[in-house]
Amino acid sequence: MLEMVLSGGVLVASYIVFYKTNIGAKLSTWKAIGISILVIFLSMFLFVITGGKYYLVVIVPTIICAVFVTVSFQRYIINVQKMMSEKYANREV
Repeated sequence: MLEMVLSGGVLVASYIVFYKTNIGAKLSTWKAIGISILVIFLSMFLFVITGGKYYLVVIVPTIICAVFVTVSFQRYIINVQKMMSEKYANREV
C-alpha cells in the first residue's frame, strides 16, 4: 500500500516539477528518451546489485522518466501548434 501511495506522489510531484519549471526544456524529445533509457538501465543495475529487495529503486525512476518524456513531447507538440497557427495566420488569401 505504501508503495502505491509513494508511486502516486512521485507521479504528481514529478509532473509539477517538469511542467512548471524549465528542467529539460532545452532537450529534444529524442534526448529525453535517451536519458530516460540510461536512467532506467542504471536503476535496474542498482536493483540487481541490491539483491532484488527494493523494487522501488526501479519503479520511482521509471515514473519520473516517463513524466519527463511526456512533458518533453507535450512541449514539442505545443511548439508545433504555435508554428502552424502563425503560419496559418500569415498566409495570403
